[in-house]
Amino acid sequence: MLSARACLTMVKFSSCRLPPDIVVIGCSQPTLTCIQTAAMASRDCSVPVAMFVGNSGAALAPEAVRAGISAYIVDGLQASRVSAVIDVAIERYRLMDALFKELERSRSDLASRKVIEKAKGLIIEKRGLSEQDAYAMMRQMAMNRGKPLRDIAEMILSVSDILG
Repeated sequence: MLSARACLTMVKFSSCRLPPDIVVIGCSQPTLTCIQTAAMASRDCSVPVAMFVGNSGAALAPEAVRAGISAYIVDGLQASRVSAVIDVAIERYRLMDALFKELERSRSDLASRKVIEKAKGLIIEKRGLSEQDAYAMMRQMAMNRGKPLRDIAEMILSVSDILG
């Protein structure tokens, strides 16, 4: 097992151009700083992190989970288990990464819908069009300019702000 200081040194080297498949860290006495640094390396390289820690690390397990450590194994560095732990950590990371990406897409889609609805409402108010016609007008403008509908909606709202 490595000391917490060695753990921090290893993690700093994991920020590289060609990221590893996984960062594996062994710490006999982990600290919150070590966990947070490992989590930063994970985010920087977009790779899972598996931490094998000594007995004293059990109290930090919730922090490790919150920090995004894929596998936090207390008193479990045994050669026969390492391969399975790494496989689980990689798969858990992939699943969590997919969930976070889906969440971000959902948030972005919701934000786009809000902007589009607001612009559509403005067109309805200013031009006296139906909802369907206002949407069709925005869609046609987006197609003519080769831009996403959200960009057109944002442009409409910006121009409306300028013109009052």
